[in-house]
Amino acid sequence: MRDAANPNSKPAIRALVLYPTNALVEDQVSRLRQAAYRAMDTTGSPGFYFGRYTGATPGGMWFPPEKLLAKDANRIANIGRDIADIDRESRRLANEGLELRSQFSDPRCGEMMTRWDMIGAPPDIFITNVSMLNIMLLREVEGPIFEQTKQWLAESKDNVFSLIVDELLGYRGTQGTEVALVVLNLLDRLGLEPDSDQLRCLGTSASFDGEEGAEYLEQFFGVDRNSFAVFPG
Repeated sequence: MRDAANPNSKPAIRALVLYPTNALVEDQVSRLRQAAYRAMDTTGSPGFYFGRYTGATPGGMWFPPEKLLAKDANRIANIGRDIADIDRESRRLANEGLELRSQFSDPRCGEMMTRWDMIGAPPDIFITNVSMLNIMLLREVEGPIFEQTKQWLAESKDNVFSLIVDELLGYRGTQGTEVALVVLNLLDRLGLEPDSDQLRCLGTSASFDGEEGAEYLEQFFGVDRNSFAVFPG
C-alpha cells in the first residue's frame, strides 16, 4: 500500500486514463508495469504509483477492511492469499524479461492492488473504464479518491491533472453525450473548470479527421478547439 504519510508524495491522482473496455485497461497496465520496472532498476524504488480500478479489482465495495463485518473475514483472507500468490510469482519472474514480467501484477513496482489501497491513498496514475468511473462518482465509498485529488490541486497552481481518453472519437451520439457528462461531473468533483490551467486533456484516436475532429474535441471537452494541438503518429 502507498504510504499516505509521506509528505514528499502526497496521494492524489495526477493522471486518470479512461478506456472504453477492460481489455484495453489490461493492455495499458502491462505497459505501465514495464515503465515501473525500468524506474526501479534505476532508483531502486517505485518511480510512481499506479492502479487499475475496475469491477475485477479486489477489495470491499462499501467499507475499508477495518470496518467490515466478521462475516467478510473469509473474503479478506482470500484476497490476502491471492496477493501472496502474486508476490511469490513476481519474485519467481524477477530475472525474466520485461515483456513476461509485465503480464503479472507486482505490488513492489508501485502497482496498487486493491480498492482499499486506492481509496486510502490514490495512485499517481489511475486507470479505469467509463462505466466504473460513472459508478464511482455516484457512490460515497470512493469519495476520498476525488477529495484527496481536489485537495492536491488546491495546494498549488502548479499541480496539473491530466485526463487521458482513449478511442476518443468512438464516443458518438447518445453514448458520446453520456460520456462527456461523466467527464464534466468528474471535473466538477475535482473543482476544475474545463478551461482551467490545471487541467490537461489528452485524447487518442485512429480516425481523427481535420476540422470535424476539432469540432468534436470542442464539444466533448467543452473548450475552444484552438486550445488543442494535434500530433499524428
